[in-house]
Amino acid sequence: MTMILLSFSFRSNKSVNIFLFLILSIVCLRMLLLGSYEMKLQTFGKDIPEPYHAIILINIPLFYFYIKSIVTDSKSFKWKHVLHFIFPLLVVLSFFKNSQFTENFFALPLTLKYTAIIVFSLVYLLKIFQLVRTQLWQSKHKINEKKYKLIRNWTNFLFVLAILLTVRNIISFTIDFSTNSIAHGYPFSIIPALIWLIVFGKILISPEILHGLPKLEEKLKKLENDNEAIYNFWNNSIAKVSNQNDLRLKEKLSSKTLNLIEEIEIIANEKKLFRNQKITISDVANELGIPVSHVVYLFKYHCKISFIEFKTIHKIEDAKQLIHASYLKTNTLESLAFYVGFSSYSPFFIAFKKCTGFSPNEFVISPIIEKN
Repeated sequence: MTMILLSFSFRSNKSVNIFLFLILSIVCLRMLLLGSYEMKLQTFGKDIPEPYHAIILINIPLFYFYIKSIVTDSKSFKWKHVLHFIFPLLVVLSFFKNSQFTENFFALPLTLKYTAIIVFSLVYLLKIFQLVRTQLWQSKHKINEKKYKLIRNWTNFLFVLAILLTVRNIISFTIDFSTNSIAHGYPFSIIPALIWLIVFGKILISPEILHGLPKLEEKLKKLENDNEAIYNFWNNSIAKVSNQNDLRLKEKLSSKTLNLIEEIEIIANEKKLFRNQKITISDVANELGIPVSHVVYLFKYHCKISFIEFKTIHKIEDAKQLIHASYLKTNTLESLAFYVGFSSYSPFFIAFKKCTGFSPNEFVISPIIEKN
């Protein structure tokens, strides 16, 4: 279920999720193959199960790059980064070459091979520590605000996970070396299994962590700006009026402009006039009890957006309020679209995405979006 969620959310931040996808894919592959051997389901290849245990070493640099992509604006994977994966890949290949692991590995003694694996793990653990310390613990970034606590806590959790897995590997390899057995890491296998179960569950219940911090900040900023703009598209002062008829209306309505604008907002926000799909500017004028020309004048000179855009924005605001009021507990998104005044779900989806920066589904499942 988690991998399906990750697959559908992959585009939310490709530079972050590619590393997470690889990490979890390796974990899934390793756990499934390990389980198949333990349950004696394998009838072939029994002499080379070790490569599937060794692939977990590839996750060590992947962990580093994943955490780096979460807390920094690292947008691309450069070819030089491949160098980080040479050592773990050589270890995996050595298992295919020598399943007993009792001979040398590319002319290296067994002792040195074990030492290299442990040092490799500790070096990347130190790199992760330095990254988390500078980007999270010592940073004056807005991550300390409530909206960012989820990403911060998730990153701290990953750091603790890296420590636990590294310690577990060191203990496992030490036991294997002292008994001169295969370095498969069977000891304490229940510990990482439980830890990874927590990881999968955390992603499943908090999918917004798939955005990563920079992407999350960008989306939240856009959402806040859009919400603020909803209340800033009226302008009491106007530029030059274009014709004589409008000049006469300007003189007539100059003292009533603010009151009329307030009344338009009331029928839009409180009376929910725009839930009617067929509402026109004439209907607004009738509701206000004024000539249509007056409403046309207000939108022409005092509103920064068109009447159609005005309707759409208020429909989306209406939808957001209904979502916060748990409307979707007993209704579908399609029903919501019709209820707030859209002819179908498709224009509702497009308008919602344009106004909020989120699709309706993203808005519904994301707890980072606070009620306005």
